[in-house]
Amino acid sequence: MPAATTRMVKQAVNATANALQRASAHADADQSALTRTYADAVAAREAFTGGGSDG
Repeated sequence: MPAATTRMVKQAVNATANALQRASAHADADQSALTRTYADAVAAREAFTGGGSDG
């Protein structure tokens, strides 16, 4: 495959694969920060880690 064609295909694949990555990662970080101290989140974290403190 010619180099220019390969670059165009790679760019299209990357654009499609990464279209919502930044938006979803941003929302994930906000939600994690917001809910970190919620009682349900604390209980779930303690259950997952066996009751230990994460510092």
